[in-house]
Amino acid sequence: PSLENSVFTGTHGKAKVKDVADVISKTGILSRYESYNNITVSSGEVVLSSLGDNVATDMDLTLEDGSVYKIVIYGDVVQSGDINILDVMTVLNHITGSNTTLTETQLLAADYDGAEGINIADVSAMYTAMMS
Repeated sequence: PSLENSVFTGTHGKAKVKDVADVISKTGILSRYESYNNITVSSGEVVLSSLGDNVATDMDLTLEDGSVYKIVIYGDVVQSGDINILDVMTVLNHITGSNTTLTETQLLAADYDGAEGINIADVSAMYTAMMS
């Protein structure tokens, strides 16, 4: 996982970011901030209130200095927090031209393997992660 270019990217498959505590621990931001209380994860107007709340692609991670990062969980294209058949079908539809309404954050999540854009290899890897 990393924080760069205003995006927090999660990991793949079973090791992916699951909840607020994962976001905080996997970025290492706790070492820079004294408490969890100065860090928020939100979706629109709703701020997650518990460290165990699930996170999903396109949520905001706000640090105490006011920096805001979009959360991207690779494979979580439909922003549910998991990789599921809807994610796989959405990426497949995007590749075939049936779906052209993906946001920039969804496009980042769809490039599951991070190699040369969104293609059938991403679909295959997402399907494998979903089934494992």
